[in-house]
Amino acid sequence: LEEEAFSEEVSEAAPRRAQMGTDVHQRYFAAQDAMQYQKEVTVRWEGTWRDLQVRVEGRADGCRRTPGGIMVEEIKSTLRDASQMADLRAVQAHIEQCGFYCLFLERAGTPVAGGIVKYISIPDGSIREFEVGYRSAVYGEMFDRRLIALVKDYRERQDQALNFIRNHPDI
Repeated sequence: LEEEAFSEEVSEAAPRRAQMGTDVHQRYFAAQDAMQYQKEVTVRWEGTWRDLQVRVEGRADGCRRTPGGIMVEEIKSTLRDASQMADLRAVQAHIEQCGFYCLFLERAGTPVAGGIVKYISIPDGSIREFEVGYRSAVYGEMFDRRLIALVKDYRERQDQALNFIRNHPDI
């Protein structure tokens, strides 16, 4: 019963929290110079990888024009004081996300200067930035490792499904 109450509480709070995040993004975008900043940039990569056709799609929160190329920005809203971001696992995941956006933009022919993840505190508007140490070779290798793991997982699930069907011919 307690789990059900908690689940209902979380599901009721989720739309409110999502709206808070949207509001943070909209305020941030409104403060940017439209001549130097493009919000919500679709990023995609399609290609052949080890005899498989692969398509990856995402959306960077923004791209800023700099003399050295595009600076990719990933904006994250938080209920915490942004200066106290301590969940390094989450921070690392967001840095990798931004780095992959850099990789895919670069592969599409866009000069990339780097990336930055910005945490914006909902309560006070404070911002904490984490630079993405973007190097295409590093993120290319990381992407390969991720694809290897995804394909392995997919094939294992496929084998499990086929074995289940073989073992249950009456289904």
